[in-house]
Amino acid sequence: AETPIRQAEAEGAEEFHEVQEEAEELQAEEASGAGEEAVISPLQAARPAPINEPDEEGEEVAFEGQVEALGPLVVPQRIERQVAKHATRGRGEASHRFECPDCGERFRDWNTCLEHYKDTCHMDVSSETAVAEARSMSKPILFQCAECFEGFPSWHECKTHLEESGHLAWADKGTQRLLCMPPDIEAVDPEPEMEEKTEKAEKARKAQTAAQEQMIKRKVKALQEERRREHKAKQKAEKEEKTGQERANGEQPAASEEKTEKAEKARKAQTAAQEQMIKRKVKALQEEASQGRQPKTLLNNAIAKFVRRCLKKNDIVYTQVESKDGTFKVEVSLNTFREESEALKDLKSLRFRGGAAKTAKEAANLAAEEALRALAAAAAVEKASSTTAGDKAAEVAQVLQDASPPPP
Repeated sequence: AETPIRQAEAEGAEEFHEVQEEAEELQAEEASGAGEEAVISPLQAARPAPINEPDEEGEEVAFEGQVEALGPLVVPQRIERQVAKHATRGRGEASHRFECPDCGERFRDWNTCLEHYKDTCHMDVSSETAVAEARSMSKPILFQCAECFEGFPSWHECKTHLEESGHLAWADKGTQRLLCMPPDIEAVDPEPEMEEKTEKAEKARKAQTAAQEQMIKRKVKALQEERRREHKAKQKAEKEEKTGQERANGEQPAASEEKTEKAEKARKAQTAAQEQMIKRKVKALQEEASQGRQPKTLLNNAIAKFVRRCLKKNDIVYTQVESKDGTFKVEVSLNTFREESEALKDLKSLRFRGGAAKTAKEAANLAAEEALRALAAAAAVEKASSTTAGDKAAEVAQVLQDASPPPP
């Protein structure tokens, strides 16, 4: 229970808020210029207006005994609202849900109201239809018109009545609702038998709730077990699938190893064929050089080994070119050398193009012969000359110009 000091503080806070609201409303009305509105009494509204008839000259003449109507009474709306608030202060919501339309007795629950009808016969409750009708007619009067005192079970019906009848038209909606709320009447205390029934119903409801909770727990537990079993089965299936993939991958490396061995054998065979071809071409170049400009003593076995060593390191780059007439031309460049020779380094930027051939293979062979010829000539100059590096480069360029065929 609240102490008297707290109650006094709460009442003081309420009054402060009310005064503050009234001050705000007064300021708003003075600012808008609509603070004073006329409230006309019903007697003034019913009194007929004076009738003036014109005379012969056209001027209006008042009848004898005619009294001019009094002007309308001007009452500020804020005063009306303030009076309504003070009149309804301390009035709470209705605590009852059913009300006997015959004697006006109020009830908190329908069972008590039904027992009242059975004992007093104020309403017919002999059948289910009669009970339903009695229940609909037992709705409590929660709002009451302040002018005609007609009761309504809801604010919507009361507001409709006010709009149709014009009652309380001078007040705003909030003031109308406050005025139409009847004073709260405490509900009838339930009888001891009713209390026992209520306790039994409460116990039965608690027991039913507990049973429902137990059932929900069992269902949740069963669902968790089912999900756990599904998860285990899924893990087992994934493990078996992974094992199968590992087995398949174990067989695949064996097949890939066989393919790698075959490819290695093919590559070695191709390399051996290329070496044989290079040997034949070097031999042919040596014979050609012995019959041409270079002395036979310079093209010895050391030159052949030098040329073979360069070609083994993939130092020749082939570029295939297809002409418009369908023939092929292949351009060959000597890529890089590991030799510490200024004369041989100049061969990096030179290109050797063979003659036109019907196939790309024949054109590549022609270009390779030109490159080998230039390489052999450069090696011969390297062996025979004893001049400086610049002279060697000039001699190599001259030999290559003489050895290379004219461009097509």
